[in-house]
Amino acid sequence: WLPGAEVPDRRQMSGRLLDNHVAQVDRRTRERVEGGLATGQCDGWKNVAKRALVMSMMSVDFEPYLVHTHNISQEQKTAENLLKHVLADIQMMEERFGVTVIAWCSDAAGDARKMRNDLIKARPQMISIDCWAHQGNLVVGDIFKAKVTLLTTVDQAADMIKWFNNHSRAIGILRYEQMVTYQKPLALILPVITRWTAHFLSMRWLLETSAALRSCCIKWNEELVGCAGNKRQDREKAKVILAIVVDVEFWTNRVFGRDSDIAFHAAFFDYISALREYSRERMQLNYFTELYQKNGESVNVVQIWKYMDTRVAGGRNDLARLAIHILSIVTNSAGCERNFSQFGIIHTKLRNRLSEQKVHKVSLVKQDMHRHHTEAGLIRPHKNTSTPLHSTSSSSAAPSSQPPQNPRTLSALPAQSAAAAQPPSPTASNVQTCTPLNNLFDYSRRTDAFESVWSGGVKSLADELAFYDI
Repeated sequence: WLPGAEVPDRRQMSGRLLDNHVAQVDRRTRERVEGGLATGQCDGWKNVAKRALVMSMMSVDFEPYLVHTHNISQEQKTAENLLKHVLADIQMMEERFGVTVIAWCSDAAGDARKMRNDLIKARPQMISIDCWAHQGNLVVGDIFKAKVTLLTTVDQAADMIKWFNNHSRAIGILRYEQMVTYQKPLALILPVITRWTAHFLSMRWLLETSAALRSCCIKWNEELVGCAGNKRQDREKAKVILAIVVDVEFWTNRVFGRDSDIAFHAAFFDYISALREYSRERMQLNYFTELYQKNGESVNVVQIWKYMDTRVAGGRNDLARLAIHILSIVTNSAGCERNFSQFGIIHTKLRNRLSEQKVHKVSLVKQDMHRHHTEAGLIRPHKNTSTPLHSTSSSSAAPSSQPPQNPRTLSALPAQSAAAAQPPSPTASNVQTCTPLNNLFDYSRRTDAFESVWSGGVKSLADELAFYDI
């Protein structure tokens, strides 16, 4: 506190001071990423003021950086208009930050897909990829469409969660039973389609509290029906929900810019056969694996290929350059989705007059502060899963020999629709394992490889619930 100091008003904070901070962030970003290989990403969103926005980001060394936000409310939603923005953003990335944009990622919507096809015609050295996160979400949706019984089970679970959360006395009775059963309350999370892990976490927590739910509905049946009020229709709805809870069958249901030459082809086949400089010994894979494990870090395969890059254009070295390009690509646009969430936190109904550029600048500064806090050790970074080098483990796919007794169950959702691969037994934390398709929607499993995929999301949820004492 400085006596007599003048506190800047909101216009100074959101004007000159904010612009100065954004300029500092741009300088630090260029120092960090200059000379790197970038993957461009874009996605669309509509903010609280009903403006249609398109956000562009770049990922360098797997670190996301916000680049630009366009207001396209007065434009036609066409691939041609989107391509103009993308080309301008690519030019901005290369001129302002000194990176080389090697790929562009977006969802598979019609205008975005056509835009990426036109982008490849304009810049044929680039790689065009669909967002794998969006594709995974669509695949899950296709599974539910193909299996009506699976969709019915998840809908019943969502109705159950919604009913309890909408009746304060019912949720109070449930929390009492949870304290008796688990000595802690467990929240019922309503799944939403715009959050990719929401359905998994929702079903997972519903199974966590299944014992207390069933006990609650048996011991407090009349009181729970009374929570619905006096209308006959509401009381009948309550009885349907309680019948689902006590139904045993429901809980057993599971839900690179020139043509390649001869030397390049020879190098490629030597790599496939692990010969010459691409043998495990010459590449020192065991040494690097032990080194990264000793430091408690994930194996950086891109860095290993950079050690092999002789900086010679053409010939056998093109294989190393190609590997660096391919392995540097980020195959999803999840960074855009996370920034849209930040936009929603900043641009609220009470701040609905904020322009999209002000919101963009605030989000840019916030992202830079988070990065600095992480580097300073004030925020624990997400733990990356390690990648094994030239893994020799394999698994043979075979159809499931024991189909589930009941086709409507949460534990056996995909068992009838796909073959399952038996996972190898994990011997170390850095060994990848395969998840059988028939376990993909088994939310009760805790020890298989699927658990490690979602451990970050599960832990974040648990930390948030603990913070709010839920």
